[in-house]
Amino acid sequence: VSTQSTGTQSYSMEVQSSQLSPPSPSASSLVSNASPAKTHSSWEMSNDTKTVVYEVIGGLVLFSVTKKLGVYLLARWYGFPRLYLKISRAHNVLFPGYNDRFRSHLRTFMRYPRVLYSKLTGN
Repeated sequence: VSTQSTGTQSYSMEVQSSQLSPPSPSASSLVSNASPAKTHSSWEMSNDTKTVVYEVIGGLVLFSVTKKLGVYLLARWYGFPRLYLKISRAHNVLFPGYNDRFRSHLRTFMRYPRVLYSKLTGN
């Protein structure tokens, strides 16, 4: 029981214990409303999520391969010897002391498409 006084008026409030807690369901309603427990793991994804993930990964792989193919075709069109000279000269201007090691790596990089092609075709 709580009693408060406000100036000339006073009032009291009675709170019953049944008003404080929600009514408890009966045992029969708990059994009838029970849902079966899920047996799958938490890491499993729905089919919609899997489809989106596969589309994103497929798009990234396709984009990556397309970039590499574009660079290869552009280098082939421009000419590997000319491209080698342009890159080598630009490197000489930017980094004058590191030419020998860079040239060997550049040469390996420029020969890699031919080596890869011969391995793939068996020639």
